[in-house]
Amino acid sequence: MHMSLSCSRLMAGLGRVGLVVALMAALLATSPSPAGAVAGYGDVHEGTWYTDALQWAADNGITGVSGPCFGPDAPVSRGETAVWIYTMEGKPDPADSHPFNDVTDASQNDAVSWMGSKGITTGTSPTTFAPDETLTRGQAAALLHRLAEEPSAPPHSFSDVVAPWQQAGVSWMVHTGVTTGTTPATFAPDTTLTRAHLVTFLYRYRGEPDVTVDPAAPRCDPTTDQAELLTVPEPVEPLESAALDVLDGSVELFDNRFSGAHEWTFANGARVMFVRSAVAENQVNLQAVSQGGWSAGEPGDRILSGRLAIRAVSQSGLGDLSPAQLSRYLDGINASAQPFISETAQGVTGAAGTADVETMFQLMHLLFTAPRVDDQAFAEAVNTGEILLNLSEVDPGWKAWVAYHRARYGDQFDWFNPVASQETLDALTAESLLERYKQRFAAVDDLVVVVVGDVDRDTVERMAQTYVGTLPAGEPDTYVNRRPPAPAQAVRQEVELGPDSQATDLELRHEVLIGIDPDVEVALNVLDVILDARLINDVREDIGATYSVSVSLSSSFTPEPRILSTLSASGAPERMDQIETEIFRILADVTDGNVGADEFDGAVEVVRSNYSKLANPGLIRPLALRAYVPDDQLPTPARLLAGLQQLEREDVLKLAAAIYDPDRYISIVKVLAPTDGGGR
Repeated sequence: MHMSLSCSRLMAGLGRVGLVVALMAALLATSPSPAGAVAGYGDVHEGTWYTDALQWAADNGITGVSGPCFGPDAPVSRGETAVWIYTMEGKPDPADSHPFNDVTDASQNDAVSWMGSKGITTGTSPTTFAPDETLTRGQAAALLHRLAEEPSAPPHSFSDVVAPWQQAGVSWMVHTGVTTGTTPATFAPDTTLTRAHLVTFLYRYRGEPDVTVDPAAPRCDPTTDQAELLTVPEPVEPLESAALDVLDGSVELFDNRFSGAHEWTFANGARVMFVRSAVAENQVNLQAVSQGGWSAGEPGDRILSGRLAIRAVSQSGLGDLSPAQLSRYLDGINASAQPFISETAQGVTGAAGTADVETMFQLMHLLFTAPRVDDQAFAEAVNTGEILLNLSEVDPGWKAWVAYHRARYGDQFDWFNPVASQETLDALTAESLLERYKQRFAAVDDLVVVVVGDVDRDTVERMAQTYVGTLPAGEPDTYVNRRPPAPAQAVRQEVELGPDSQATDLELRHEVLIGIDPDVEVALNVLDVILDARLINDVREDIGATYSVSVSLSSSFTPEPRILSTLSASGAPERMDQIETEIFRILADVTDGNVGADEFDGAVEVVRSNYSKLANPGLIRPLALRAYVPDDQLPTPARLLAGLQQLEREDVLKLAAAIYDPDRYISIVKVLAPTDGGGR
């Protein structure tokens, strides 16, 4: 790209993240520049909501960007914000030097020192300012309010502004018209602020001075020099190509909405399965699954690999493209691909419009062959880990989630812990996080790729040969069963709610090891409908409208075939004992066989109706299960419908009795904190 001179000028005016986000915007713009552009910026034109603000900022040298693009949609950093405010105020001499050891950009030193000496900021800690972190709307309100010497204002009416330090600033911002919030009821204090938003806030803070918009000739056209996503591999021929017969006639059951089922097998061990679908026009869905997951790694990989590494890779670029270049490339393209690492598998989910299927396959290919973790994405991933750690210590929902895992997994808790310690997070690097990802994605051995949607078979075959068959082959591996047996007795734990909580709730989980086949799936679906109706209708008649409940019955084939029932209920504190008693009564009633014929028949019809509404995911799931389930156990649509036709009431009752052992469950109850008098 012909931007070296512009980039060198950018570096002089911005910190590291300021540079990144400014460059980001230059790359993101995709529509051709008109003959003129505001203040010479190639991505700011007349008539936008921030045009006048940007012209004012350019006239006064506030933004400090001399490059070709402004980057209105790019996030603004805390360091960049300090420079803008400092410049707007005329760059006064700071009274003292700042104490922050993380402000390393010389261009930010005076700005941060002045803001600190004026009490506009105290940093994120006594020794850190976090100049590279993005600025939030709540932080902007606090900074500008302090800049204005903290005038009083009528209270705001936003329901989402809860932090004490945000109150005065937000109230003042709304009262003075600097912003009106994101909706009449919300301010979104934790939302990242863009460069366009901040320059508009500063412009309004200054009273919106009159400006003359200068449609100067742009210094560049930000649409030139489009980067390529990847070098297209040479296609490889499949070892086998044949009709896909595992669906047992399922596609014929749905009025010819599905057709052309086919399968290709490649030398690297990958299989690609395709079904053409007319369910949704211009929609193609993809699921790629391979055995392994975080169970094949190390203790702690559930959060580090399954969440933080995935997040970091997803928010970085791919291959030779930075996040900004990748975003620019994908702008206007209807294609996406998202990696995942679960307990027993890793893979990619994707979606695309018919015309953009190749881009979806290219993204999937790059997620295996050329992932990356950029500094900003790494910092955000670590921040996510720290947020989750904090939630696990203060938020009742997260405390309950951690308590369940401790109760369920005991000595193996380190494998299943949903949060990472601060020491673990501090030890992470971008390289180590990327390595965790690569341990699961560097090569394939048993990859199953399922494509269902509005696309022809020849196109999918070409995509499979080009982007799946060419993936590097690795040594065969599989998942590992890290799960200890579920507790052999009832386990009940209480989690205290905060002092302002007025509602208590119950989380009840039953788990049973049981063989899973289509007949069991059908019985499980019918039981789910029966329990849902019982729990909602029967309990509410006695408890009232303050009661809420949900029940979820799910099956899993790995690491051992099992069924998990998760039941959550909430209500007024004085009614929770009654709610809990009623729930256990209903479960006992069903397991004792007290389900009438009409109740059973009604539930069957609900399930039959659900089965008749087959969409693309309904075919993707059974085919993706081929990664670790024998073909004769797959819950294909035809088998589910056949199983429903043959289902007997006794099948459901037998399954209910197997799941709801009255002496084996885990109960996590959220209770009010003790009062000063020691009561609850």
